[in-house]
Amino acid sequence: MAPRRGGSSGGGSSSSGGLDSSPACPGAFTGYRGFGTTIVIFVGVVLFCFFTLLVHIGLCCVRKRHRGLSTKKLLGPIYITALSFMLFSWILTIITVVLAECGVSAYMTPLYLSIVYSLFFRLGTFLLLCVVVWSINSMLRERLSRKGQLGIHKMVPIALLAIMGVLTAVYIGISSYLVWASGQFDSDGYDGYRLRTQKLRLVLPKLYQAYVALYIVSLAVGYGLALHSIFALRSRVRTPVSDLILWTSIIFATLILSSIFDISGYSTSMRFNVSQVTGDALYYVENLFQILGFAAILFLAKCRSWELATIGGTDVNVTSDMGQYPYDAAQQQQGYYPQTYQTTQHSGYNQAPNEMPAAAPVQGYVR
Repeated sequence: MAPRRGGSSGGGSSSSGGLDSSPACPGAFTGYRGFGTTIVIFVGVVLFCFFTLLVHIGLCCVRKRHRGLSTKKLLGPIYITALSFMLFSWILTIITVVLAECGVSAYMTPLYLSIVYSLFFRLGTFLLLCVVVWSINSMLRERLSRKGQLGIHKMVPIALLAIMGVLTAVYIGISSYLVWASGQFDSDGYDGYRLRTQKLRLVLPKLYQAYVALYIVSLAVGYGLALHSIFALRSRVRTPVSDLILWTSIIFATLILSSIFDISGYSTSMRFNVSQVTGDALYYVENLFQILGFAAILFLAKCRSWELATIGGTDVNVTSDMGQYPYDAAQQQQGYYPQTYQTTQHSGYNQAPNEMPAAAPVQGYVR
C-alpha cells in the first residue's frame, strides 16, 4: 500500500530481466544505484500513477453527472483529499526515483522527497479508511433514521479510527526520522547512525505489522457494520438494495486483500530471502487492489438504492440523471436514476538502499 524502495523484498541481487538502462541515465534502474529501483518496479509506479489519474477523472465525471446528496457526501472532501494525496504521492515518487537513479541531484534531495511522498501516501491511506469505515456507515445510519444516535455503529468506527490515527502519526514520525537521520552522518559515520537508531529500527517493523493488522481489523469491522445496516434497511423499505450490497462488498474485499498482500509480503521478506519475481508480483497486486477500491467507491456513490431508500417512510430527494430536477415529494413525482457504468481502473515493499535504513521509503514498506 505504498511506493516501495528497493528492487526486491528479499536480499537477493536484483535483475531487470536484461533490459538496458537509458543512455541518458547510465546504470539507472538496474537495482544497484540510488534507491535500488529496477525497471519493473519503476514501470509499476508509472502505471499506478496513471490508474490513479483515471480514477480522478472518473470522480469528476460521476460528480458532474450524478448530483444527488449521496454522491456529494460519499465523494466529498475526505474522498477527494485521499485520492489527491495518492496521486500526488505517485507523481512525487516518479520524480524522486528518477533523480536518485540518474544521480542528477544532491544526495539528500531524494531522501527528503521520499519523506514527503511517504507522508502523503500514509495520510491518503488513512483518509481512505475514514471513507469506507465512517462515511459509508454514516450514510447508512441516516437512512435508518439513526443519524444522531450514539450506538455501536458510530462509537466503534470512531474508536478504531482514533487508534489508527495515532498509529499513523507515530509511524510517520519514526520512519521519517530514520530516513532523515540516514543522511545526517557525523564524524562516526554510518556505524554511528546505526548505533543511535538501533532501537527505533527494531521497533518500526513491529509497529508497521501492528498498523496493517489493525487496518485489516478496522476494515472487517466496518464491513460487518455496513452489512448489518444494509440488511436492516432492506427489511425496512420495499426497495431492492442489491447494488449497495455488491459495491460495498467489492470495496471492503479489495482493500482487505490489498492489506493482506502487504503484510504477507512484508512479514515474509523479514524472515526469508524472497525472490525478485515474488516481490514484484506482490507489489503489483497490492497496489492494484487498493486502486480498485478507490474506483469501486465511485460506483457505490451512484447506486440508485441510495436515493430510492426511505427515511422514516418519506422519500429522500432524488435527482435526475443530469442532476437538474430534484424530486419534490409534494408533487408526487418519482425520480429515476439510470446507471451509467464506467470502468476505471500504491504500495509495496520498502527496501533500504545501499546505505539507508530498512524503513527508508522509495519502494516499500512505508505505510
